[in-house]
Formats: sequence, structure tokens, C-alpha cells
Amino acid sequence: MHIVKVVNLSYNLAKIIVCMNELRSKIEKILNESIRPRLELHGGGVEIEKLDLQDKKISLKFSGVCLGCPAADSTFNNLVKTELKEKVPELKDIVLIQ
Repeated sequence: MHIVKVVNLSYNLAKIIVCMNELRSKIEKILNESIRPRLELHGGGVEIEKLDLQDKKISLKFSGVCLGCPAADSTFNNLVKTELKEKVPELKDIVLIQ
């Protein structure tokens, strides 16, 4: 009986890892193809800080000249958040870590 529980737990954990990797890959593709190139035009960038599959929440952090930029919040809301919400509807919360 304990072996069955361990096998089921391992199987469920493997499914979670696969789902997380697929979601992360999907997000990275969007970042690489449509968001990062625009930020890089101005010397900035964005990285995934944390991805929480259970809460369907992603935390992102700006880099380069985006750090401390007066337009960072606007850029995040009008570019990053909008793109991700549109292309990854399974995300329920998209936040910027300052």
C-alpha cells in the first residue's frame, strides 16, 4: 500500500513539473519574441523571478535601464502584463517585483 502511495505521489509530482516546464517555456517564448526585443531597444530587460503553478502567478523583475525608470510601471502594465494576459490566459496574477 505504501508503495502505491509513493508511486502516485511521484507520478503527480512529475505531472506538476511537466506542466510547470511547459508553462515556463510558453512564457519564455513570448518574452523572447515580443517583449524583450522592445525592452532591449532602450537597454532594458525582464526576467522571470518566480512562477507559482498552484496560484497561477508569475513574478517578473526588470533589468538594465528599466530598473528605477520612471516609466517602468507603465511599461509593465501596458506591454508586459498586457501581452502575457492576452497570450497566457491561464495566468491569474502577473506582478512586477521592484
